[in-house]
Amino acid sequence: MSALSLLRLVVVSAALCAIASCDRQTDTPPNKATKPETAAPGRSASTSGETARTANPAWPLGGELLSEATGRAEALNQTVAKLLDSPNIENLENAQNAWRETAASLEQFHLFSRLGVVAPKDFQKLVDFQFNLTAWPIQPGYLDAFGEHPYSGIVFDIGVPMTAETLREQHGMTDNGDATLGVYALEFILFGEQNNRGPLLFQPITGLSEQDQETGYTSVEELPRNRRRELLRLQAKLLLEDVQHLQMAWVNSQPGYLQHRLEVLSPAQQADLLRKAALALATEQLVTIANQSPTGSSDLWQGQQLADRLAAQMEGLARFNSRAPLGSQVEVEIAKCLAAMNDIRRLPPLNDQGLAPRADWKDTYTSLRELIKALNPAPADAENNAANL
Repeated sequence: MSALSLLRLVVVSAALCAIASCDRQTDTPPNKATKPETAAPGRSASTSGETARTANPAWPLGGELLSEATGRAEALNQTVAKLLDSPNIENLENAQNAWRETAASLEQFHLFSRLGVVAPKDFQKLVDFQFNLTAWPIQPGYLDAFGEHPYSGIVFDIGVPMTAETLREQHGMTDNGDATLGVYALEFILFGEQNNRGPLLFQPITGLSEQDQETGYTSVEELPRNRRRELLRLQAKLLLEDVQHLQMAWVNSQPGYLQHRLEVLSPAQQADLLRKAALALATEQLVTIANQSPTGSSDLWQGQQLADRLAAQMEGLARFNSRAPLGSQVEVEIAKCLAAMNDIRRLPPLNDQGLAPRADWKDTYTSLRELIKALNPAPADAENNAANL
């Protein structure tokens, strides 16, 4: 058996073990983006069994993370507006830095969105929100020019109106990778392919040239550069709206809403559910890493992008573990996972031989396997952790 085959076999085995311990381990975002809602009331609070509620120490952390994300998204909107008003290198870099902070903040919340994976009956709404905010991976060609297709995407399709309503309709219309919303769709427009975007592509065009008219354009709004500008503006605006709607849903403690659905569970049930969410996150990361080349990606930019994303999720898990401890060994393995990912994030553009280094996922993969083991404690350990809540 080859090393790659063995690697995939181990991944599948680990994933199946994690799935078996969860109510449901398949994340299936809707084919179409749902319009943002604060939350839909669920089961009635009229039954006597739902009168007693137990606050969970981890829930306020979710509110803190969303408050941070809202602030980051507001700053991103401001920097995008400055970039579009005055496209230059400084404003582009400021917008890109604001994007990095926003993406990291949203990914720290990823653990809580996994509640919708392990308990879809009560928390599916969190998966829907996650699909609007952090849909990944995406198909870049669905948005703009990509690779050998210089005229692809809705930027060049003048038959698709560049409006907020249309972007919501187009988000995941035929495939979950066909993303128009969220930080990663916005990332491609802001950074370009291989991080090669320059400010010139955000410079507005105020008049049609003779060539534009010969091509068939009838207004400046149809020109790709102007459509790209509007797409970026709308993506930043809708991202902020969606974070705000999720924040409202999270702090709503009325019967039938998200917080209530957790608090009507016993402390032991809450602890079990949150542990399963952490296990779902770690398993999801393991499968993602296993799909990378075992010898490392030759594309350092993409490797570091992925490491940034997974490290932010793991930082969110670390913050969660400080509020609702999952066990001392879990803390140790989280630290190992972060160290392995940070090694990739810190790789220089060129190594000592003047060549682009490869992102080696071996240590990350090993650390994630150990984390998954730590998240499957013996029954006695599980009871002790529940008592701590």
